This record gives sequence, C-alpha cells and structure tokens, in this order.
Amino acid sequence: MRILLLLNLGEVLASTQNQPKPQTACDSSKRAHAMRNKKTLLGLCKYDLAQKFGEKQVKIWRRSFDVRPPAVDEKSEYYPANDERYKDVEKKLLPKCESLEDCIQRVLPVWHEEIAAELKEGKTVLVSAHGNALRGFLKHLAKISDEDIVEVNLPTGIPIVCELDKELNLIRRYFLADEAVVKKEIQAIVDQGKARPLSVGRLGEKSA
Repeated sequence: MRILLLLNLGEVLASTQNQPKPQTACDSSKRAHAMRNKKTLLGLCKYDLAQKFGEKQVKIWRRSFDVRPPAVDEKSEYYPANDERYKDVEKKLLPKCESLEDCIQRVLPVWHEEIAAELKEGKTVLVSAHGNALRGFLKHLAKISDEDIVEVNLPTGIPIVCELDKELNLIRRYFLADEAVVKKEIQAIVDQGKARPLSVGRLGEKSA
C-alpha cells in the first residue's frame, strides 16, 4: 500500500512568514502554480461577494469545475506576472484566471512526473499546496465527477490520507482528525460563500 497525504496550508504558511494571505499560489513551481484569480473580486471577503453577486454565483466561482472567474487585469498588483516571486516564470504560464479544470491541467504534470514516481518507490508523500490544487489531485485520484467536485471542501490544516495500491489506484481516503472537527471546519468553508457568516473555523476565513 502507498500513502499520500494532502495538506492545505497556503494561508497558514503565509501568516507564519508575516506576509499577507496570498492571492496567488505560494508554490514557486512553474506547473504547480494553481491560483484562481478573481480580478476586481480580489481584496473582498467572500461574505461581501455573496452580498454583491449572490451566494449561487460565488459558489460557482469558488467550486465549479469549468467556470472561470473574471480575469485579473495585467496592470493589477494581483496579476502574478507583477509579483517578484514569479519573476523567473514565463508570463504565459501565469494565469489571469483559472477554473478548476485549468488548475488540474496545471498540476497533473507534477503528479505524473514527480509525485507518482515517489509513491511507486514505496515512499510516503506529503503534498502541501493551495486548496484548489489539492481538490484537483483528489478529483483525479478519486475519479470525482465534474458535478460532485462542487461539494468537495478541504479544510485548512487537516491532512487527508489517501491509501493507494501499487498501481496508485485509490483504496480509500479520510481526514486525519476527529469527525466533529472536520464537520465544523467544512461547514465554516461553506459558510464563507454566504451573505452572512454562520460559523467560523479554527483559523478564520480560509480555503477560497
């Protein structure tokens, strides 16, 4: 059996480094840069977006498979090409916006060329990334449908254990935390897309 651990830590890592919560991915890998830019939506909390555009639209932007949010302007400070961290990345590789479908195409080469190879050698692999990149990995591994992925939420800081066979087929997956804690954290993520927050997780507003 092979073990893969998925951990959503993007905003936690930024906070420990005295940096603002990232609007772009923290991973400097050219292919794993998996950000869903939201143009003028950037800088607004999800509650405000829900009040302005409606909860249904916000959920589509956050969780849909193939719907892209509005593209960020190239002059915006939020455009990755204007970020010093990505100065060595080809501009064409830096997205102005991304759907989950785009994100999956961006991260799967990392899976096939790096992660899968480590797993096949019998190593336990930990992948820490932006929540949407992890949703992409999980969709691929668990063969989650385009419709069902909308309801998949990955809490910040709670590892997901994926048990795989030798061919890297998923045997089972589970959160490495108490069930009550997981439910609370998932509900907090769901509530972020509502016009009025109903619950808050351990780390506040996380996991766009």
